[in-house]
Amino acid sequence: MQNAWSPVRAAIDIGSNTIHIVVARATAQTLDILADEVELVRIGESVTASGQISQEKCDYAVSVLGQYRALAEQHQAQEIFVVATEAIRQASNSDWFIETVRQKTGLQIDIISGMAEATLTFAGATYEVLGQPRPPEVVGVMDLGGGSMELVTARHGQINWKTSVPIGSGWLARRNLHSSHPERLDKRRTRSTIPENSCETVSLLPLRGQHFRIYDFKAALEYSQRNQPAALQASARADCEPRR
Repeated sequence: MQNAWSPVRAAIDIGSNTIHIVVARATAQTLDILADEVELVRIGESVTASGQISQEKCDYAVSVLGQYRALAEQHQAQEIFVVATEAIRQASNSDWFIETVRQKTGLQIDIISGMAEATLTFAGATYEVLGQPRPPEVVGVMDLGGGSMELVTARHGQINWKTSVPIGSGWLARRNLHSSHPERLDKRRTRSTIPENSCETVSLLPLRGQHFRIYDFKAALEYSQRNQPAALQASARADCEPRR
């Protein structure tokens, strides 16, 4: 438990699939997590369908964000940081969404770039492993989100390469999964929907030349959040084996 006088802060991530809050008592080195909640809102569904955040999704997000603000205040958070990622970056009415949230919840949303998202993803994913007495010399992080994918590599804890690719599990699922049976997934069609420049970006990943079949995993992951998680996660893991 951290010193009771350490500041309490809340961070809210508005993603393409989920809205996530973490409230923590923070010091420069450690975090004492006080609350950690996530809600599956799927803002990206309406952005993929129409290019805009629908009124329904906006209302849902406002409701969740209002609850999250109350949770942060319950823990006496001194600051609430709110960031939005790919779905909000792509939505043509993102300004309207941000202003609606501000008016109804008092929360100010910052839309971060894909590269900023990659940096923050790395910091969160490696928080524990890099804090070990003998952390690994080389670390790679791949974050498979609903609307984008971030890839980061680092040596001695310092990022030496990063990128953000605008494809995600929800993005692929809505284009290629049309039943509750993942074995019926048309993998060839799924791959054909991925922009070639995205594939080229992944091929540049500087981790000793290994390439991962990440796209089948991304599509399966969307359904692993809905049905039969054990079977689907096993399928996803199989598709993520490195190519020799």
